[in-house]
Amino acid sequence: MEPDEPSAPPLTVRTYVTQVWLDELDLRPLTRRDYESLLKNHIFPTFADIPLEEISKASVRTWFAGMDKRTPRARSKAYQLLHNIMSSAVDADLIEINPARLPKRVAARPPRGRKIRPLTVDELNTTASAMPAELGLAVTLGCLCALRYGELAELRRKDVDLPGGILRVERAMVRVKGQYLVTAPKTAAGVRDVHIPAPLLRDIRTHLAEHVAADPAALLFPAVGGGHMHSSTFGRHFKAAATAAGRPDATPHVLRHTGASLATSAGASTADVMARLGHTTPAMAMVYQHSINGADAKVADQIGALTQAQSRARRRKAPPH
Repeated sequence: MEPDEPSAPPLTVRTYVTQVWLDELDLRPLTRRDYESLLKNHIFPTFADIPLEEISKASVRTWFAGMDKRTPRARSKAYQLLHNIMSSAVDADLIEINPARLPKRVAARPPRGRKIRPLTVDELNTTASAMPAELGLAVTLGCLCALRYGELAELRRKDVDLPGGILRVERAMVRVKGQYLVTAPKTAAGVRDVHIPAPLLRDIRTHLAEHVAADPAALLFPAVGGGHMHSSTFGRHFKAAATAAGRPDATPHVLRHTGASLATSAGASTADVMARLGHTTPAMAMVYQHSINGADAKVADQIGALTQAQSRARRRKAPPH
């Protein structure tokens, strides 16, 4: 009688994730970095060496209950990542049920963050004026064209079409493990042409002449030593400028919210706003269908007129010096 062949070792969470699951995903560098951080800091310390089939609902519930409640967002993201991993293992017939299913009474989602208050036109202009000269345009352009920071930081001279009044958003910058990488925008709809409000064109011409190298590939807002500017550097300047404008609560992300609010105030439909911001939804085709025939150009014109009108009205109300 021949001896039995040794059985294969059970497939642990670490082995499945690192050798199978991650390799099957087409992840953006920043997303991969986030996943690796969640795995290292939250999932692997508890589950790394446990076979997939031995993870139970009770063990997941105990793990979730033991996570730091002072970091609800990280807690929620770690749970969702574990849920996705185990769901994939179910699809691969490695386990029968997904154990990462918390009872409905257990809140797996973090509480909503505080509501972001958009800047007024005066606050926007004051913030831009308080920035270093080479970064003032980054505030108004980032706001009125509703750009993500990674898109703003990767803008180059060749992306600005002054005669057409268009900003071509085709790339984004992400920082992964200390390295700056140029990649596609965050979503498929992120590759887009954004019409520039007319009052901003003169500021762009001045900025290009005074602060941007002649090379078509020159960055619009480079770091002092060249290359991409770190978001923390921009954030530090923005914090000081926004505080000077009476908005110490504002962060750079409020610029994108303000741009969306201005577009809505200018009469843009939800579809127009989503296309302008580069948002992707299940109805993405409908978004683009409703945003053709010059709709975005009209939105840009209305934003320009709106900001000018609000600035003039505030000046008329200001008491004489």
